[in-house]
Amino acid sequence: MLIEIDYYFSRKEDELMKKLLYFSALVVILMVLAACNEAKGETFETNIVGNPIHRMFEKPYSSDVAVKNGDVIGGSWQGNLKRFYDFLESVENGESDVIRVIFYTMEGAPIYHNLVLNEKIEYTFDATQDGYSSGTNGPDAIQTTICSGITKVTVDKEAYALTGCELPNVGEKFQLVVDQIIEEGEVVEFSDTSMVMKVDVGDYLVHVALTEETVLNGIYERGLRAGERVRAYFESQSFDTYPAEATAIRLDAIN
Repeated sequence: MLIEIDYYFSRKEDELMKKLLYFSALVVILMVLAACNEAKGETFETNIVGNPIHRMFEKPYSSDVAVKNGDVIGGSWQGNLKRFYDFLESVENGESDVIRVIFYTMEGAPIYHNLVLNEKIEYTFDATQDGYSSGTNGPDAIQTTICSGITKVTVDKEAYALTGCELPNVGEKFQLVVDQIIEEGEVVEFSDTSMVMKVDVGDYLVHVALTEETVLNGIYERGLRAGERVRAYFESQSFDTYPAEATAIRLDAIN
C-alpha cells in the first residue's frame, strides 16, 4: 500500500512539473512574440495571444513591417521564407522554436498563425484583426490545438501542413504553399557569393546571387563543382536579361 501511495504521489509530482515547464515555456513564447512586435523603434500593442493589433487607417501591421520583425509571410506575396525553413530544421533537430506566419486578406488585414515548437507544435489561429469578418470577435476568432508535427504535402507546388493535431478542424487552417520558382540544372560556375547554372527546362543559363540568407542543403565547405547538379529556389527572378538573373533563397545538392 505504501508503495502504491508513493507511486501515486510521484506521478502527481511528474504531472505538476510538466505543467510548470509548459507554463514557463508559454511565458517565454509570449515574451518572444512581444519582442517581435517592435520594428525599428515602432511598438505595436498586442492582443491576448501576443499578436500585433492592426489598425487599418491609423497604425497598420503591414507586410513590410512584419518582414522587418522576422515574421513569415504566406499567400500571394511571400517573405522571410528562410525563417520558415529554419523552423523546419528545428523540428527535424528536436529544438524549441517559435515563428509567426501571416496571411493577409484582400483588405490588408493580417491573419496570424503562431507555431510554437516544444517537443510538439502548439498552433494558434488568430483572425481577430480581420475587421471585415463577422467572426472577428466571436468564439472562433482564436483557436488553438496541439499537433505532433509538420510535413510536406502533395499539391501542385511545394506546401506544408500540420499533422497529428488533437483538433483536426483547427490544424487544417494552416497550410503554407511556397509560391516560389524552383529550377534544377547543372552547375557551370560556383563561388561563395554567386553561381551560374544551366537549367534543365529551356536549356538556358541563370546567374544566381547567393547571400548570407541563402540556405545551403547538402553543400559542403568546398561548395559545388562544375558539372554537379543542383536544385535552386527563388522568390523571384528576371528573364528580361540574358543570362537570366536571380537571387536564391535555398540550394539543394542533387546526388
